Amino acid sequence: MYAAAPAEQVGTASGLYRTSQYIGANLAAALVGLGLGDHATDSGLHVLAMVISVISLLLLVAAVVPLCRKKA
Repeated sequence: MYAAAPAEQVGTASGLYRTSQYIGANLAAALVGLGLGDHATDSGLHVLAMVISVISLLLLVAAVVPLCRKKA
């Protein structure tokens, strides 16, 4: 991040990076809370695994599609 950002924007880049980390942590905590509820059960863990798998697949597609478009 520090190598990619211009010198005059390193502070802004760092702040945005930390903000995205905090947002991700809060969303992950909310997802675990919704998936598991008050008590951790097998079904809650399976739901959580499915949701994480879907999110991972979407992120993978979002990363690969631009690469395929550059080659075309």
